[in-house]
Amino acid sequence: MRLIIQKSYADMSKWAASLILKRITDFDPSPDRPFVLGLPTGSTPIGTYKELVHYYRCNSCPERRYSDKSHYYSRPADYRRRASCYIR
Repeated sequence: MRLIIQKSYADMSKWAASLILKRITDFDPSPDRPFVLGLPTGSTPIGTYKELVHYYRCNSCPERRYSDKSHYYSRPADYRRRASCYIR
C-alpha cells in the first residue's frame, strides 16, 4: 500500500480520479474485455466520484458504460445515495 499525501481534499480527489482513469485507459477495455471497477460507498470518495463524472461528461473516459450494483441492496431507484444518482 502507498500513502499519497495531497494538499487538499480537492487535490486528492483529482489525483484519485486521474489514477482510476489511467488504469481504465491502460487496460484498454473493449466489449469483449470490459474493465470492472468496484467503488466504495460513503461520503469520503464523493470528490473522486465528482471528478470521474466530470471526465465522463467531457468524454475523457474510454468506456462509457456502467452497471449500478446498488440494486442488490433493495434500494428504490431514486434513493439519493444510490451510485446511479451520482453518475447521471
